[in-house]
Amino acid sequence: MQLGGVYERMHDRANARITYENILARDPSYEPAIRRLMGIYFQLESWTLLEGLLDNVHRRFPNKPLYYNIEADMWRRRGNVDKSLAALAAGAKAAPKDRGAVRGYLVALVSARHYGEVLGVVDQYMGHEDFGPWVKAIKAHVYVQQGKTAEAEVLFTEAVAEATRDSLDDVIWQMRDAYGPAEAASRLTDMFDLRPDDWQIRALVGSMCSEGGRNQEALELLTEASQLTDDPDDLVNVYTSLGVTYYLLGDFRQAEADYLRAIAQDVGTAVAKVVAFNNLAYMYADNLDELEKAEEYARQAAELAPNDANVLDTYGWTLARLKRYDEAVRYLNRSVSLSPLPAALYHLGYVFEQTGQPYRAKQRYQDVQAKLIEEHDTDNQLYAQAQAGIDRLTDLEAPED
Repeated sequence: MQLGGVYERMHDRANARITYENILARDPSYEPAIRRLMGIYFQLESWTLLEGLLDNVHRRFPNKPLYYNIEADMWRRRGNVDKSLAALAAGAKAAPKDRGAVRGYLVALVSARHYGEVLGVVDQYMGHEDFGPWVKAIKAHVYVQQGKTAEAEVLFTEAVAEATRDSLDDVIWQMRDAYGPAEAASRLTDMFDLRPDDWQIRALVGSMCSEGGRNQEALELLTEASQLTDDPDDLVNVYTSLGVTYYLLGDFRQAEADYLRAIAQDVGTAVAKVVAFNNLAYMYADNLDELEKAEEYARQAAELAPNDANVLDTYGWTLARLKRYDEAVRYLNRSVSLSPLPAALYHLGYVFEQTGQPYRAKQRYQDVQAKLIEEHDTDNQLYAQAQAGIDRLTDLEAPED
């Protein structure tokens, strides 16, 4: 396994694949190698090989929903929604008490607008002690889409009142998706009396207001939330959300103060602080031009979350701003291999442009635009920035050696 990891860090997927295949030839049930090989097949889009591996794994581990989720992701990537839903249905059937499997299946059905299928299966999960509130919220979401507003309101009210700490966010985001951020925030504010001393509902609604551009309302709600809890884990989330909101308002120093408050909390695991580390680093690099501080916090975030594409993008961009281009390329390539985020593609193009590789730079800028078109997000400022990069490089004749 270690050798396979070395090859992956070198971006040598061919030899990584051979290494993991050899391990499985000796021990077909060794799950760490199974998961790494599935990741390699995904990156290479070796769909036939991945299908064969999934068939074998389903026979060996018939009740593990993880592998049905991977199969669903494969079919979704290949544009086959029906087969993706069928894989999720098989996972929910194999593990009917697994929250992730059931939730993933129901949410996918709603996203695909298969409302009749949702209503056909949802009631069997309503009585589960851990599922009840968020399953009600999913059913209410369907009712909203069907115009059954009174029935939806009853179910959403019950779901908010009954939700546990672990399920409240699922309930609230179902309301957001059903009504849109503005109306959902208004409806939820009217439900605060159902949870009079609960910091979490105020923090979640505050984040929703921030998402909708209602930043002053967000600040009031998040500040109130911070006063309703003294639990460090809770405060990491609240102060991070406050940092995001002040950042959106352009108050970078107040954002800095709240991100630092989040980082200062004494929690059991520093992983909970990754978003604060990452956001603070990006702000230092992109907005405050404090590159040494950016490198410190970006490095810590990357150590805590070495497989997070956003975190690796931030670290790579920070290294690029420091003109440490060889290191930057390594982290940006890793970010893109995990998830081709438009920002990471743009940053990679920037590095190639700065290091005299205009053909590669232009390719990455074109990738940015293609990704944003795919995401229906051409109003994103990165689209125009990528076009400016392409315009600078219009006299290309041939790729570099």
